[in-house]
Amino acid sequence: MKLFLEKNNDICVDRTRKNNIYDAILYKLYYTKYASTQQKTVIKLNKFKKNKLKTSRQAIVKKENKLSSFFYEKLSNFLADQILLV
Repeated sequence: MKLFLEKNNDICVDRTRKNNIYDAILYKLYYTKYASTQQKTVIKLNKFKKNKLKTSRQAIVKKENKLSSFFYEKLSNFLADQILLV
């Protein structure tokens, strides 16, 4: 899983920043699951980060918007394949 995400990290991250593809995916999951506001979702994500690595709402939304539905389809297929291997 880690290798899959690292290979696809450049989809949403042009340069090394405080957030990465993991943050974008978690943002999407939290925002969708809890039907929360963007700000509350980012606050929830930042609870898991160290102080120097906290991110802003604008930064994470920008990353998440770069991930297309095709990426989520690839991610779903990858996870399904992994489950079938177990």
